[in-house]
Amino acid sequence: HRVKEVKQKNKQAEKPPIQFQVFASMRFNANGPVAEARLLKEALAERGVQMHIIDVRVGQSITVKVFETLEKCDAMIAFGSKDYGEDTGNSASTYHECSYWQNHCVTKKKGRQTILLRMTPWEEEFDHITGRVLFGRNELALSWVIGEPMPEDLPDHIITALRGSNTNDAVLAKMERTFSQGTSLITEEKKQPDDEATEAKPNHVVDVAEVVEPTPAEAAAPGPAPAPAEAAADSKPAPASPPTDSKPVPLHTGSKLAPLNGGAAKLAPLKPAPL
Repeated sequence: HRVKEVKQKNKQAEKPPIQFQVFASMRFNANGPVAEARLLKEALAERGVQMHIIDVRVGQSITVKVFETLEKCDAMIAFGSKDYGEDTGNSASTYHECSYWQNHCVTKKKGRQTILLRMTPWEEEFDHITGRVLFGRNELALSWVIGEPMPEDLPDHIITALRGSNTNDAVLAKMERTFSQGTSLITEEKKQPDDEATEAKPNHVVDVAEVVEPTPAEAAAPGPAPAPAEAAADSKPAPASPPTDSKPVPLHTGSKLAPLNGGAAKLAPLKPAPL
């Protein structure tokens, strides 16, 4: 008996000081995760986390202890078995535990975490609305199926959540990375040259801007003769436009009409107008 006490004291001395307290919310029935919860409790104790497991089957007298423990904890781990969240009529069932934690404990102290531990396969649906709503939120849920070995990294993920790393932020970051990757792929597709798309077409349609070379027979054939009026009009040179930087010149610079004695008029020579 003395040796057992010494080993127990040494085991307790090896455990680090308690940094966090968490509440284990689970179903205490034949198909519940009680064995898995006790295994996780030992793993978390080695990391400075005290996990409280309170068996509500003891009776209604346990109700006060359940809610008092919830109020002093930093987080609640929801052990999501298939029947989690059922209102069994017990005032300390998982249905009331979840409601009290969300509506009273989380709102009173900033930084409290709700850690979701899904213990059913992902393709299975929860039996009760509380389980479906809780585990259907846009939050990252840890996974450990009942009856399987505990994942080696599960305690470390819980420690990370307790230290203030919001699991919802992790989900949003992952979505942002996925969206960024998808956007970059779409941009790269738009930047590809159109030549590749043209080469892939079996029947290429000639663009209107392309020059079509005539065949030898089409080149030797005479074209239609132009109309005489059009040919004459085309042969006339275009009138030269007057210089824009010189002074205007009078149209009649060599002569003008001068009146004579008989009322008649004749052309009289004039001096050239100055330029």
